[in-house]
Amino acid sequence: MLRRWFAAAILMSVGSATAQSPVAAPPVAPVPGGTHLPPPASAYPPGVVDVTPEVMPPPSVQIVPANEPVLPFVASFEYLLLRPTRRDLDYAIVDPRNDFIPQGNTAGLDWRTDSGFRVGFTWRPRGGTTDISFTYMYAYSQDSASIGAPQGGLLYPTLTRPGVIDTASTATAFSSFNFNVFDIDFGKTVHLDETFDARMFIGSRTANIGQVLEATYNGLDANQASARQRLTMDAGGLSIGGEGRWRLGGAWSAYARGRGSLLVADYCLHNTETNFAGNVLVTDISDNFTKVVPVLDIATGLTWTRRNFHFSLGYELSHWFNQVESVSFLDDFAEGKRTRKVSDLSMEAVTFRFGLDF
Repeated sequence: MLRRWFAAAILMSVGSATAQSPVAAPPVAPVPGGTHLPPPASAYPPGVVDVTPEVMPPPSVQIVPANEPVLPFVASFEYLLLRPTRRDLDYAIVDPRNDFIPQGNTAGLDWRTDSGFRVGFTWRPRGGTTDISFTYMYAYSQDSASIGAPQGGLLYPTLTRPGVIDTASTATAFSSFNFNVFDIDFGKTVHLDETFDARMFIGSRTANIGQVLEATYNGLDANQASARQRLTMDAGGLSIGGEGRWRLGGAWSAYARGRGSLLVADYCLHNTETNFAGNVLVTDISDNFTKVVPVLDIATGLTWTRRNFHFSLGYELSHWFNQVESVSFLDDFAEGKRTRKVSDLSMEAVTFRFGLDF
């Protein structure tokens, strides 16, 4: 009797344990690509709906575009609408009265606003941040004028030697300016942030500048008298500078550039003066000398860029300190005594630049 009760108790314990133990779900076969299917719906609690797709999408990857390559060559052409200026371009004093008392206004020339150009070529080895550039700039300007003495007055020539041709009735003057500058620079560009780049450069500059001032006088002391001053400067030296470029957004950017130079200049100054249509020589003097000329250039403007083409509109100033030299005679008692006049040469220009990277 006790055996039967003991066997029944064992059977009831085994049945209860079997009912409480969950049935293990069969293993899920892997899906190609490493993503597994969700477990069977029977494994989720009642009321829970499985919304997992049969195949999980691959994780999203953010593709960062590589930086555009920097093209190794840049060619540019720049049109300049420029105006050079200097002092001491006067050729006569207009006196309304012939009373041996100099008075009145000074008649002088003023070089016109004229066209110039600048061409450049830049090489960036292996498309890097260092560069070698060559630039050539050419400019030319001139002016001419004629004037007559007012009724009852006279002209005092300012280009003639005192004591020979002191007065005249008419005057015709001409002046020209010829400018050639070559720059070779070695530069380095630094990207300071996403919107601003800075370029520093050092290099050499050579220049050839020629200036002519001449006048013809007639009447009173002058009989087809002529006075001519010719100044030629050949210079070379070092220059250093920098340029900043600020990207404004879209295709537009702004730039500012500055350059300082020190040039050793060789001068040739030649003065001649004649009377009686060139038959009488009054003055014929040459002067050759060397001196150092400081130069300062500044520029600013806007640039529009489209792919490898860019267009710039800018304004610039150039100042050559003590570049102009002229000689005049002091009086008629000591004919060989001279005085030297020194003045600056300046240029301002509106620039239109077209460039191509390739």
